[in-house]
Amino acid sequence: MVGVDYSQQSVNLAKTLWSKHLEQQDEAERPEGSISFEQFDLLKDKPGEQSWWPEGGFDLVLDKGTFDAISLSAETTEHHGKEVRIVEAYPGKVVQMIKPGGYFLITSCNWTEQEVVRWFTETPEVQDVLKESGRVKYPVYEFGGRKGQGVASVCFQRALVS
Repeated sequence: MVGVDYSQQSVNLAKTLWSKHLEQQDEAERPEGSISFEQFDLLKDKPGEQSWWPEGGFDLVLDKGTFDAISLSAETTEHHGKEVRIVEAYPGKVVQMIKPGGYFLITSCNWTEQEVVRWFTETPEVQDVLKESGRVKYPVYEFGGRKGQGVASVCFQRALVS
């Protein structure tokens, strides 16, 4: 498992917390397998060029807040020869992280389920590449006569051939 963040300070904190967690565990209770924490800026770094990057991409990419944060930003980037908001580049960038047949699970507090699905199935770079695979159903609330959810979690599977 690899945890990534664009901030080296966040990566350092994760490493410290993980080490402390392991120190508190009895040998028999320690989790099997390895976990690494790496600095990676999805919008600036090219996926696959890092020594820790798995060949072909990740089996599962989890986004719990990155898309929300990026979508609030007015920052722009050059993407396919034109200047776009970074949120517009994000779907195409994240799909590069997922191996064919792998999954992308996103949780958003800013977007509805329908909006999340549109972002990750109708954006030109991911159209016909990501297909909705499932949703997490959260309790529905009612306010002012309207019903809704405060959180949307949607899972997508990357096509085997893109």
